[in-house]
Amino acid sequence: MIVIDESHLIPDRTLSQLHVLANFDWDSQPLVSFVLVGLPELHSRLKLGVHRSLLTRLSTKVELTPATPEHTTAYVRQRIHAAGVTAELFAPDALGMLHELTGGVLRSVSPPGG
Repeated sequence: MIVIDESHLIPDRTLSQLHVLANFDWDSQPLVSFVLVGLPELHSRLKLGVHRSLLTRLSTKVELTPATPEHTTAYVRQRIHAAGVTAELFAPDALGMLHELTGGVLRSVSPPGG
């Protein structure tokens, strides 16, 4: 299995060749499986005619929806607690504003590398 993060950044020329590897059978089992991880625009690109053969070989699609305001608040509190802080650092309205500013995308809530 090969996991490719930031797959939405793969050049079209490279992306169009992945279906060859995904289609190659060795004793009726695929030679390699891919897990493509990327932003929503990855799916939009895969729907283009040039990548349709790869899209037909992907068996599962998982899409993470934005968090609710409550989930964003719980996520921030859990991360702060994991860092060893026991005090309440942010007012509820600040956490609500954080949710609004990030659109509930938890990747945007966490600092880079965090």
